Amino acid sequence: MSSSRETRPLKGRGAVSNPEGRFESRQLESVDDGWYQEALPDSVATAVTPERAKSIITTNDSPDVGFEYSINPYRGCEHGCIYCLSGNTSILLANGATRPLRELEIGQEIYGTEKRGRDRRYVRTTVLAHWRTRKLAHRIMLADGTQLVASADHRFLAHDGWRFVAPNGDVSGPPYVTRQTPLMGLALGIRQRLSREARMIAASPPSLHRLALAADFEIRSSDSARLLRYFQLRGGRDSPRFSHSCGPSITQESLIDQQAVESPAGLRVVEIEPLGAELDLFDITTGTGDFVANGVVSHNCYARPAHSYMGLSPGLDFETKLFYKHDAADLLERELARPGYVCKPIMLGANTDPYQPVERRLEVTRGILAVLARCRHPVSVITKGALVTRDTDLLTDMARDDLASVAVSLTSLDAATKRTLEPRTASPEARLRVIRHLSEAGIPVSVMVAPVIPAITDHELERLLEAARDAGATTAAYVLLRLPYEVKTLFREWLAEHYPDRAQHVMSLVNELRGGRDNDPEFGTRMRGTGPYAELLRTRFQLACRRLGLNAARGGRLTTRHFRPPTPTGGQMGLDL
Repeated sequence: MSSSRETRPLKGRGAVSNPEGRFESRQLESVDDGWYQEALPDSVATAVTPERAKSIITTNDSPDVGFEYSINPYRGCEHGCIYCLSGNTSILLANGATRPLRELEIGQEIYGTEKRGRDRRYVRTTVLAHWRTRKLAHRIMLADGTQLVASADHRFLAHDGWRFVAPNGDVSGPPYVTRQTPLMGLALGIRQRLSREARMIAASPPSLHRLALAADFEIRSSDSARLLRYFQLRGGRDSPRFSHSCGPSITQESLIDQQAVESPAGLRVVEIEPLGAELDLFDITTGTGDFVANGVVSHNCYARPAHSYMGLSPGLDFETKLFYKHDAADLLERELARPGYVCKPIMLGANTDPYQPVERRLEVTRGILAVLARCRHPVSVITKGALVTRDTDLLTDMARDDLASVAVSLTSLDAATKRTLEPRTASPEARLRVIRHLSEAGIPVSVMVAPVIPAITDHELERLLEAARDAGATTAAYVLLRLPYEVKTLFREWLAEHYPDRAQHVMSLVNELRGGRDNDPEFGTRMRGTGPYAELLRTRFQLACRRLGLNAARGGRLTTRHFRPPTPTGGQMGLDL
């Protein structure tokens, strides 16, 4: 790991500190001992590191996926948003007190929120990462006089879901805060009471804390007499807790734990103004994905801590140490040259989109396509990005010999639905333009309607297929919503935030499709579901494809008969007999 406690802003970077990852066993701190030190640079260059993979082709034996070989050029992505607040922002601690954001420490217990049924409720969580950055700031003023200073890409919880502070030059993009937006959080009076009671408890003698705990008492403050502290008998029974009186002092679970998050009138936005200057801002990552900042529920950054798993910092390391399969083309050539290699169509982008924004500069995917084109090896590409049109020359050349096809994923034609489901992908219109461009270039294009979400996007099935057909797609497929592992929890939260009026209905349909569960991992049914609703969806898809002429042509499969293995560097050339 490369660690530094340098906190000076660096040109072209968001984070200005580089704290150790949370899994590191040691921490480093720079100390000025008076000796000469080299001048620090004004900028840090991006380091792109190859993933040390032994092979590039992944094999798949799933019977319900139409390929055996796949390649995923990227692991991670160059851009990760920084959502930051002023260092003076008061963060609600688990004991009811507050602490400035800049002073928070990793491992500290604070309040966050979790979805519980229809409501979002306050729960205790832990700070997992903490760093500083420097960005252009905005000031948000609320009706109760509260002020928040944050970057444009920070998000606060509003009555209708998460909203950015300000648009990034595109007012039609993700939702952002405007005047009169009601934010979610704690009313000023409740925040003041929490702070007052926390101070009273902190000021009371430790012996009284232990006595209250042992006798099952609770300390409460008196509004009429700030110095009066009294105990209210809650149980009056003998308790085995007496023997553990040296344990933690008073807890305040009765204050806001499990209380529903509301939108008090005082948290209505009355003014937003850009400050016109870069300020030192801070952010954290928590176990719940959010925290309470100046009384308002605030989204944290969730992407940066992933670098901790690689022994790197969620600060500057996240921005400057990128990972990708640098030698993907060389690895691929070596694997194709092996004597025992059996040529089968390769799916490019089965796990991660091969046309991430960083591909425009690194051209890893293009290098892979170039090798496959030279070897006349069949390949299918699946993507949501418009950058695939850059490689039209390679794909057109291969398509002439039935060696290439592209599948474009479409989820919805509704811009608002797309923004909530896939906020950083190409718009539906852009994807239809991609289909048209590739089709006109002679490249077979398929549309993948995925995921189909019951009662959210399923009504668009026929319209999506028709729009794709009109743009030039000749084949189509669909995949029903899948909720494996942690995804089911994330989806339930997304559903409750964006579609609270039908969340219960959507999940009842999902459960019906999945045999009473949120997810069905069984081969053969996991992509399509089971039961009457699944059969209805299947019938609608088949009828629409028949009416539109999709999937009508026989054949269309990629061929392997043109494959010619590459000659390894330094290898013996074959005899021309």
